Amino acid sequence: MFQTCVSANRFLIEEPIYEDFVSRLENAMKKDLRQGSGEECNQGPLINKTQLERVDAMVQDAIKKGATVRLGGERASDLGECFYQPTLLTGIKHDMTLYRTEVFGPVVSCIK
Repeated sequence: MFQTCVSANRFLIEEPIYEDFVSRLENAMKKDLRQGSGEECNQGPLINKTQLERVDAMVQDAIKKGATVRLGGERASDLGECFYQPTLLTGIKHDMTLYRTEVFGPVVSCIK
């Protein structure tokens, strides 16, 4: 397991391929992301509780303003206090914090 701050968390997608792209991304996330600790896992916890709160606040802001949760969207407390579910959001608009702020968490936004 490793940490990175260069992972893509925002995709700008042309309308003709949008649904296909989002569907493939969702399937890949379900298939390939494994949370927890140990060699079989590839997604660990966030750095601290403050960052968990920050990530959750951005996701909840987007949901409140109309984003659609395709995957995740919640804390993964059953794994530990700093885990957040791999999250895929669509319907992101310019007034959402996720539109203009770096997440530094397991959240990807798809913008048509």
